[in-house]
Amino acid sequence: LSLSLSLPLLVIWKMNRNLLPRLPSIKFKPTFRKGPTADRSLGRATLKSVNTIINNSFSSTAVSLFQKVPAYVKDCETLVTAKAALDFFFRTIPDQPPTKGYSAPNRNGLLDWMEQGAAFRNVSQ
Repeated sequence: LSLSLSLPLLVIWKMNRNLLPRLPSIKFKPTFRKGPTADRSLGRATLKSVNTIINNSFSSTAVSLFQKVPAYVKDCETLVTAKAALDFFFRTIPDQPPTKGYSAPNRNGLLDWMEQGAAFRNVSQ
């Protein structure tokens, strides 16, 4: 997986470690089982297009990704170890882009694979 996924995850990781200023809309809380979690309250707008913009914003998508990575990534003490743990985690995610004319198991995104549990099955292999 690419820098496009690493960057938002590392920004949220840095916010959680107070290495970057936190966005007021993102709240962090520690949990025993999942490591730190981030929560972003998504306001509701009357216009559907505004809701789409809110749901596709950096703070919404980055928090969704941060929620899905395992605790061993979120609990890293340094940026170097966080990058290494993130690289290891990304190697557990299948890369099966859809091919025209064939059915695909999903859209080949991190959130899609996490919903199917693929990453956790591949970690032990």
